[in-house]
Amino acid sequence: MSGSVGPAPARIGTCRVCDRFAALYSDGTCPSCVARERVEVLCRNRAGRPHPQLRPLIDALDTEHRPREIIAWLHNARWAQVIKTVASQHDQITHGAFDETPGSQQVAHARAAMVHLGILDARDEEIDGTIPWLEQFLETQPPAIATVIRPYAMWSVLRRARNRVPQENRAARKYARSRIVLATKFLVWLDQRGQALIGATQRDVDVWLVADTANRHRLRDFLVWAHARRMCAALEVPWQQRGEPELYLDEDQRRALLRACLQREDHPLDLRASATLILLFGLTPTRIVQIQRDHLTTWDSRTYLTIGRRPMVLPRTVADLLSALAQQAPTGHHSILVTPGDGARWLVPGSKPGAHAAASHLSTRLNRHLGLRVRNARNAAISALALDLPAPVLADLLGIEIGTAIRWTKLVKARLDCIRRQ
Repeated sequence: MSGSVGPAPARIGTCRVCDRFAALYSDGTCPSCVARERVEVLCRNRAGRPHPQLRPLIDALDTEHRPREIIAWLHNARWAQVIKTVASQHDQITHGAFDETPGSQQVAHARAAMVHLGILDARDEEIDGTIPWLEQFLETQPPAIATVIRPYAMWSVLRRARNRVPQENRAARKYARSRIVLATKFLVWLDQRGQALIGATQRDVDVWLVADTANRHRLRDFLVWAHARRMCAALEVPWQQRGEPELYLDEDQRRALLRACLQREDHPLDLRASATLILLFGLTPTRIVQIQRDHLTTWDSRTYLTIGRRPMVLPRTVADLLSALAQQAPTGHHSILVTPGDGARWLVPGSKPGAHAAASHLSTRLNRHLGLRVRNARNAAISALALDLPAPVLADLLGIEIGTAIRWTKLVKARLDCIRRQ
């Protein structure tokens, strides 16, 4: 029957396996023994024995005290089947074994569990995880184009992404893939016109840019790389001018939303806390999900949050909200694995074991549940801070570049002068 997780317990009696008194399944075994047997089946290698690398997984699945949850997880979680597939097909469980397994979301979840348990070494998924995608992407391209794109992707785009985006890895995957895809589209466009990259002219580039201006200025990166290797002439793509922020949340709306986040309890606690950090400090969802619980500290009856180079003291109501979130027990799929210190790292944990929430998912939830548009709220919050704080202090507290802080203070001053002249 759909939704079933196994045979229903039939009677109260003694388990035929462990000899304990319990509600037995129809085969005469208790829930703990059923769960233990199914976990062993999950972790078998190709020889039919428990895979030696999966011992930490067996230990982390608490079949003794949470048997029914384990049975339900084994039945419903598709990422559990990914682990079963990898264990039964590979003598060694490696990142490469997961890269070869279909099902991107389930594979990512299973891989996160393996890293969380120490079965696999941690790797930079935003960068290293792009390499399998790259190979699959290039298989769909003509060989001549793949020959050009592969070294550009590996030795230029991914190398620079790895160097310029350290542990925070802000939008690294999107950064890398967008440039690789854009360069490929340009080469395909040239090929459809019967033209090779070596013969491309400035007029070709201008036609390409005019045809669709959305993000096409990023082609400059590829053309500079190709010219340095004598693959094309010196072709120019104009720099995209940095525009000033245009979307702002009205100050009255910002204050009303902030009060609602601090006072209303009918929305999830993680959303209220995240929205408060955006409305008050202008943090991005990417920064918020990377906040760890130990970034929140208490000293001399005051609570501090470190998001930049210096800790900032929090208003009491905000401190209480974030402290409540930090003390909240982990929930969701990531709680199926019980390991020491589970859930103690991230302020906003994600569904993957040991991982923080996805920034894009947090943004979607904020908009859906609270009606909060992140960019508008951030612009309003940073403007309010820049009105009161010097640029160096703003940069230190929020962990932003000093140049960015200076631009914000100048922008706020210009807007204020404009209002005064009216």
